[in-house]
Amino acid sequence: MARGNVQDILSGLLFLAIGLIGAVASTAYDIGTARQMGPGYMPVGLFGIMAVIGAIIAIRGGLQQFTPAPTPALRPLLMVLVATGAFAALIRTGGLFLATLVLVVTASFADHEARLREALIAAAALAIFAALVFSVGLGVPLPLWPWSD
Repeated sequence: MARGNVQDILSGLLFLAIGLIGAVASTAYDIGTARQMGPGYMPVGLFGIMAVIGAIIAIRGGLQQFTPAPTPALRPLLMVLVATGAFAALIRTGGLFLATLVLVVTASFADHEARLREALIAAAALAIFAALVFSVGLGVPLPLWPWSD
């Protein structure tokens, strides 16, 4: 009988690869010691933990009874990609508020049960939150509106 949960094996290997690549890339910074931590200490540790967790997930997936990976749903993938692309295209010209509105409304339709009214309410709340946090609180130099600098 075939063994292995394909989804767990693949996701575990992805985590393992990202963890290893990140840990190796982080060694370009001074790691230091536990007493005198350098700028690379935390990233190497976190990426190392990520790699170990990925290995555990992949091994456990290989020991489970075989279950094929589900067919990926294309609508959620496409809507999130379109939403992210729209945000990137609008952030400088349309401003943070409009870009956030478009992002949230578009991404909400990744779910087939999404309702426009609820998406608009969530988008408005998140756009206000983003404006307050990034522009007012953190002073990130992004225009809030299409007509502002």
